[in-house]
Amino acid sequence: MEDFKPSFSTNLSNQMKPENLKKTFKPLMKNENKIYNWILAGLSLLIPFFFIPLTADFYGFNKTVLLIAVVIILLFIWGINSFFNQKIKFLKAPLNLPILSLLGSYLLATIIQSPNKVLTLSGETGLIITLTLLYFIIVNHLKGKNAVRLVLDGLLVSSLGLGTISLLSYLKFFSLVGPQWLNSKAWTPTGSPLSTGLFMLSLLPATVYWAYKSKKLSRKIFLFGAASMQTLAIGLVIALFIDKTISLNYLNPRFGWVIAVEGFKTFRTAFFGVGPGNFISAFTHFRPIGLNSTNLWAIRFGSNSNQYFNLISTVGLLGLASYIWIVWSSLKGENFKGSLINKFLYIALLTTFLSQLVFAAGFLSLFLTFLLIGLLQASKMPAETQLGYEHQIKSQTLIWGISGLVFLLSIFSLYWYGRLWMGDFYFRKSLLAAQENRGGETYNYQIKAINYNRFSENYRVSYSNTNLALANSLASQENLSDQDRNNISQLISQSIREAKAASTLNSQISDYWLNQAIIYRNVIYIAQGAGDWSVAAYLEAIRNDPTNPMLRLELGSLFYAVKDYDRAIQQFLQAANLKTDYANAYYNLAASYREKEDWTNAFSNMQAALSLVPIDSPDYQKAAQELEEIRQNLPEAPTAQATGENIPKEEQLKEPEPLPTPKPNEKKVELPADSKPNLPELTDEQLDEATKSAQEE
Repeated sequence: MEDFKPSFSTNLSNQMKPENLKKTFKPLMKNENKIYNWILAGLSLLIPFFFIPLTADFYGFNKTVLLIAVVIILLFIWGINSFFNQKIKFLKAPLNLPILSLLGSYLLATIIQSPNKVLTLSGETGLIITLTLLYFIIVNHLKGKNAVRLVLDGLLVSSLGLGTISLLSYLKFFSLVGPQWLNSKAWTPTGSPLSTGLFMLSLLPATVYWAYKSKKLSRKIFLFGAASMQTLAIGLVIALFIDKTISLNYLNPRFGWVIAVEGFKTFRTAFFGVGPGNFISAFTHFRPIGLNSTNLWAIRFGSNSNQYFNLISTVGLLGLASYIWIVWSSLKGENFKGSLINKFLYIALLTTFLSQLVFAAGFLSLFLTFLLIGLLQASKMPAETQLGYEHQIKSQTLIWGISGLVFLLSIFSLYWYGRLWMGDFYFRKSLLAAQENRGGETYNYQIKAINYNRFSENYRVSYSNTNLALANSLASQENLSDQDRNNISQLISQSIREAKAASTLNSQISDYWLNQAIIYRNVIYIAQGAGDWSVAAYLEAIRNDPTNPMLRLELGSLFYAVKDYDRAIQQFLQAANLKTDYANAYYNLAASYREKEDWTNAFSNMQAALSLVPIDSPDYQKAAQELEEIRQNLPEAPTAQATGENIPKEEQLKEPEPLPTPKPNEKKVELPADSKPNLPELTDEQLDEATKSAQEE
């Protein structure tokens, strides 16, 4: 053993010498270009198909993780070759600066505007960083048109596969062989039929052109086959819309433009937007009141009407200018010259940019955009010609430093996204447990999800609701022990803490304040001060979503429940002013006036509610009966006149919800001192003023 140790140490030392390591990695260095070609071809083939049904988001999240993992592998290969070749190569291309400009605009918007910077860097900004790296990898390492063709073939084969899957899904083949989530004839591995349709549409004109111009019969057959499946997939998406299997919840561009330009009122939102991936904040803050007159008034849109409006809203004018620079540089006439591959890429990019005039770019659209741009640049570079310059670093220290930095960043990125993946894995398990009413497992899985990703606002909101549900379940039991009461108190405290954590991570999202308000409302009778805290949280929700009539209805219902009918009427009136055909607002107004024995106003508002519900619905019968009861109390009973023949048949009338009924002799719950919302205290006068201010906004 004594002789073995020095020998082993000496051998290991010799193996770690640069010249010996170089021999070890010689096959990798020799076949570097082939490795890049095949990995990029495999990526273009796999991305549209890839999904993992083990996380809460099967599709976009897992596609992003796959893309990041592949880019890290390619960077690692680049680092090894740079280290042993003693040089770092960087080729100039016309779109390098526009791409870097877009990346810079995202980074600035994240740093300056994003409320949850870690989540943004892990989300949309992280995606742009990864796609930028992918672009530079393609430009610097894809050699010649044969390599470009290989990657494009992967993309076209994926369109063949997607078309086949779309057909099988439409025929409900997967419902015979797969789990329940495959039962829908609209299922697609891209995540939505619309994303599949747009992906196929981006490729179709270019594929048809290439097939028509191609000289080789085998290539013609392959390309026309791909074009046929692309056409079929687009037709099936249209059929799904026609037979109403799916619906298109599309933000009218007229409203989208208003939301985009509202950000111009301040310097920061004009130039940096509200932050990448944070359009919901722009939507709730800036949406026009006219949207309340449409059928989509209750929907929260996650992106603007199209990619260009979405860029204005999220990354501001700097982001829009950078993207337009990319579009203009890509579509220069000179890019259409050259081989059929060049023309294919040009036409595909043109179609993609045109589709983004109609729809905001999702993951697949952004991936396709950056991939096509990189391939277009690579296709113009001769296989053995290096454009620009190649810088050779001779300092071994600097080479070690750069290669080491790439290695460390790669390892950290894999570790970080591995944690995010595990968080989403456990969050899905919690959702499945919740569906089966397994409260304890739901609770424990959500704890694990938060431990892996404490920056997720959605995890915090879900965990807050789980704690409240468990507290309510425990409180409903008879003969509670002191330990039970302690558990209830702890669960309520945790519910409030997690609801506040979500609002702290992103204070611009009204839904997080609404969640907080509802939790406070549920503990009004057992937690001192909860009523005032609930009102304060409702007002903050209204401040972040000033044209939302549902928030006024919710706040009015709280006032109604505590018999503050004057304030309830004030909120219900505001809800009716924001949405003049809001039947529930008039119905609740009538209920409030009835409690005040203001029979005239109660009658007129019940008439208004009656006119807004379908005449053959249970709601109509309910309102008509209550209208008759009110009419009996009028000094001069008028005839009820209300019709609702053309109103959609859906339940619209809902009485204000009462507060949870406390049990006899139920003790107050002791909450921590920091349980109140992170807002200034409001007097009654300030509360009235805040309500009026929110209405004016």
